[in-house]
Amino acid sequence: MGGLDSRHMITHLGMADRVLSLTTVGTPHRGTAFADWGVRCFSRLVCPVFEFFGLPYQAFRDLTTARCRAFNDEAPDAPGVRYFSVAGRFHADWLAPQWQLPAAIVEHREGPNDGVVSVESARYGEVCDVWEGDHMNLVNWAHPLGPTFAHSPDRSADYGRIVCRLADAGF
Repeated sequence: MGGLDSRHMITHLGMADRVLSLTTVGTPHRGTAFADWGVRCFSRLVCPVFEFFGLPYQAFRDLTTARCRAFNDEAPDAPGVRYFSVAGRFHADWLAPQWQLPAAIVEHREGPNDGVVSVESARYGEVCDVWEGDHMNLVNWAHPLGPTFAHSPDRSADYGRIVCRLADAGF
């Protein structure tokens, strides 16, 4: 959700003159079918529990496809800022059970995804790189089974390529 927060900051908090480019990683620019499903199926059950414990839950509602559509209308790109994105493509299997339910829901409604955000929802700006990996791996969080696990490649080189592309573009 950091990508949406960054777009809000650029558009609404007077930061456009301080930002030359924004590269979002696994950001649900068009929302996620998993949030739609979760709000539809569980909000009446889960929200009261969250409220009882004083836990915020609005962020999940903010990631629905309808809310992100409204966000995109409210947060147009700032002139002079260049936008880029990274999306993930991941196939959940028995070694990654935490992604099986959300990935299946998103796959059914939106196609290839990183476990929670579809490639199409993450696609934003001039260039969208698509990396093989789950949502957490895109930000270089290692899988608990270790760095040699197939679902957990080191992303340092991928981030290096982003920096080089920005440098080549004059940033």
